Amino acid sequence: MRPEKAKYYPLSFSSLKAFSVSPLSFIHYKARQVQTTAAMQFGTLVHRYVLEPTRWADSVVVYDGRRDMRTKAFREFCEEHQGKDILTQSEVDRVRYAGTRCLAHPLAAEVLNNCNRFEMPIEYERSGIPHRGYIDACGPAVMCDLKTTKSIAPHSMQRTVWESKYYMQAAMYLAGLAAHTGTVIDEYYIIGIENTEPFNCGVFRIDERLIQRGAVEWDNLLEEFEEWDGSVQHPGYLNPVPTLITEPSWAPEIDSPWM
Repeated sequence: MRPEKAKYYPLSFSSLKAFSVSPLSFIHYKARQVQTTAAMQFGTLVHRYVLEPTRWADSVVVYDGRRDMRTKAFREFCEEHQGKDILTQSEVDRVRYAGTRCLAHPLAAEVLNNCNRFEMPIEYERSGIPHRGYIDACGPAVMCDLKTTKSIAPHSMQRTVWESKYYMQAAMYLAGLAAHTGTVIDEYYIIGIENTEPFNCGVFRIDERLIQRGAVEWDNLLEEFEEWDGSVQHPGYLNPVPTLITEPSWAPEIDSPWM
């Protein structure tokens, strides 16, 4: 029996990306059973510092001491600052340094200066299925996503965009904005900030053909979602026989004969 789809609505880029791995990953994501890592928290804070400076100033407090809930001083500090991110001074300095590196990058600053809406919520439908998302930044002619990443080297970013399906995110957000506001944008940028010092920054534009591929993959995932029978096993991962791993095409030749 197919599950009641409405309980999983609205869908988002992150939930569909989880579904592309397995329905169980999707269920865990929807149940918010996903652990927030230090890298994820750092990325969230850098986002806020760059895109929402006023909210950053209002939402972060510094605790000068050891953050240990066993101590009365820290428990009282937490009670006094409920709902805020409690950081050490070194953590605050690290986020500020990364954010400042981004804002000081000429091309990144130019892209952001062409945006007039930040952390913009959107709601839209695709194939009759409700979706929602948050666009990092957009303006009359550009849309931008801010990513903290291991490396901004072009080949590394290309692989990151591919493996993380950021091209599908671009397709979803561009279509979502058009459906939500009627605004059609052609240029989609990613501002990448390395998550280790000195927090190098780079600006990347996703090719239109790749975005079109993302739209096709999005529609294919929605078809799979509609056909899903509610089990935790994804049809594409049934793995009835072992998957054969062969030598890569780039492996160097060897002189000794095969056994």
